[in-house]
Amino acid sequence: MTLKAYPIGCIYHQDQLVARQVRSYDRRQDIENPDHPKALLAQRRNAREQRLLVQFLSLSRDAQAYLKRGIEQRRVNPRHHLRKIVALSEIYGVDAVDRAIQDGMAFAAYSCEYVANILEMRARETPEPGALHLTRRQDLLDMPPISPPTKGMAMGLTDAFVNNSQATDRCATRPVGEPQTVPESARTL
Repeated sequence: MTLKAYPIGCIYHQDQLVARQVRSYDRRQDIENPDHPKALLAQRRNAREQRLLVQFLSLSRDAQAYLKRGIEQRRVNPRHHLRKIVALSEIYGVDAVDRAIQDGMAFAAYSCEYVANILEMRARETPEPGALHLTRRQDLLDMPPISPPTKGMAMGLTDAFVNNSQATDRCATRPVGEPQTVPESARTL
């Protein structure tokens, strides 16, 4: 770097003008031209946005389609949504966010709020269904309690069905295979 001290100071780097500053004779003061850091800040902002975009695209193979179809077309501030979805990946994990992005595309839900809602719904544990507790006596059924079958009971029932060669029909009291007899009074009609 080369500094040429004139009333208007110039800073050169390899014969290229880097900055121009009005010379100040005051001591211990920082004097900054607001135009100097603009290019650097714009470059940093672009670098940050590119890094954010790369992080978002690495979340899912459907991330680019999700970005093009929904976020860029429908949202005013797509950077905000990208930032939130990348933050959600740090909380819930990349696999969960990948699945949420796929579900968001299936439901046409293109927003960081939708992705967060899908992730929260999946993370929420549903309670295991338990026994039904009735608080009023009138809600109870008049059924005797059923005891679980024992091994001997189950074997006895199957043996009775297997060994019974003359099984009867459940609906009638006649043996299976016998023709049905019609009463005399029914025949005359």
